[in-house]
Amino acid sequence: MKQLNSISNSLFLVSSHHKTIVSFVKIYKDQIQQDHCLISDFLANNFDSSLNILSITIQSPLRVQEIPAASVLSVEFEGEHSVHLDELSFLCNTLLVNSVVLPGQHVPIPFYGHEDMIIIHSCTVNGLPQLNQPLKISSTTKIQLFTPEEGLQDMLLDSLFVNQWIDSVNQHVFGFNDSIQHIIYTISSSFAQNKGIGFLFHGVPGTGKTSTAEWIADSSGFYHEYIDSSSLFRKLEGESEVNISRIFQRLRSKCPSILILDDFASIGTSRDLVSSSTEKRILDFIITEMQLSSHHKIAVIAITHNLKLLDKSLLGPFCFPNQVEFKIPDAKTRLVILQNLISPQLQAIISPDLHDFEYLSKQTHGYTAADLKELIRQTFMLALRNLPSPSLPSSSSPFSTQQLDPQQQANLIKALAIQKEHFQQALKKMKPSGLVEYFTEKPSTTFKDLIGMDRIIQQLKVAVVQPLMNPERLRELGLGCPAGVLLYGPPGTG
Repeated sequence: MKQLNSISNSLFLVSSHHKTIVSFVKIYKDQIQQDHCLISDFLANNFDSSLNILSITIQSPLRVQEIPAASVLSVEFEGEHSVHLDELSFLCNTLLVNSVVLPGQHVPIPFYGHEDMIIIHSCTVNGLPQLNQPLKISSTTKIQLFTPEEGLQDMLLDSLFVNQWIDSVNQHVFGFNDSIQHIIYTISSSFAQNKGIGFLFHGVPGTGKTSTAEWIADSSGFYHEYIDSSSLFRKLEGESEVNISRIFQRLRSKCPSILILDDFASIGTSRDLVSSSTEKRILDFIITEMQLSSHHKIAVIAITHNLKLLDKSLLGPFCFPNQVEFKIPDAKTRLVILQNLISPQLQAIISPDLHDFEYLSKQTHGYTAADLKELIRQTFMLALRNLPSPSLPSSSSPFSTQQLDPQQQANLIKALAIQKEHFQQALKKMKPSGLVEYFTEKPSTTFKDLIGMDRIIQQLKVAVVQPLMNPERLRELGLGCPAGVLLYGPPGTG
């Protein structure tokens, strides 16, 4: 907290440990108490907290003058009092000047002796939407005020907003451009019609289901929550249902919003496969809450490895009518993933024969995106282990080259060159996730471990081992390899 005190008049991006929502606040020395910060009632509402003491994480200090100014700001009025929008618009233009906002942020506006709330929905600079970019409100910023009834149809149907959203996700998730475009278009059109939507992401582990869902939510600028489905279970009777109800009430109060339910099979398993009445009640309650949210701008993204385990009622039109399968990448998709994972900085230290990404993609059949990332890391680590010690000065490390002169940096890069041999060694160490079910493990038991079975061992060697090791000897005698051997006897005889 000493670093915070030294720049306490700066503007900070603050996030609570249990929420994804962020807010910009000024923090002063007298507000700081160890790892907690005193906050206002309205900032507490931003974090959905009933307390005015918040456990915080300081992500980055910013100076107001360094933040770009917004051209257009779209806000929604969420007050409890009847007001004239013209008067409220004038107050917003007057009171919000020089403040910094983010999409999804709640901002208090004093109005005739009481305070009402507005929600920041979208910000644009020179006609381009800024989804997660903090922006300053200047005297030239045009503020567009909406009521909850008017909604956000214009923004959600704006092609610039949707395309910016798609591009933002594609910068971090590779190889699924068509699926991402379909998902975002579907969410935008559903929200524009004041309807909820459900997506079910399924596929083998490591194919990018969770990361895609998180980037879609983060890049939207909407309120969103990530929940591990197994954490919804509670010990006391009825407490699980109350917890789920609170989550959906929070989502409905902060529309548009996105909910990510990871490991969904833990609460959505078919009724035929579970025996606990609690699991069946939770499943029914999830279905009921999703049906109640069907006329709210809420997108629920459930993630599972095995679609066959889920109850069939979840796949209907009221829950998850949209199922997106994340398949094991083919050679073309692996090529795109590798081109994005191997950065230009990394290309500078790999040998020219590894610049052939098509060769790398063909050698990695069955590898998922997570496998490819780990493969590159293993390849780099193998090259690092083989780095000769005289290549580095004693006071330096291979990860910090700023202290080296240009000649030393050139020598280090030359010594650290990643060769094809490193890549081949890493391939042998890793098993592709897409082919795990086809791998066979060599048994560790040998004939030496069997005691008192010399006669049986000799018969097996004659019937199985020798025909496989020396088939030409059988052919010389005019004999063929036996089709198989039948072992019989009472249990426990080995």
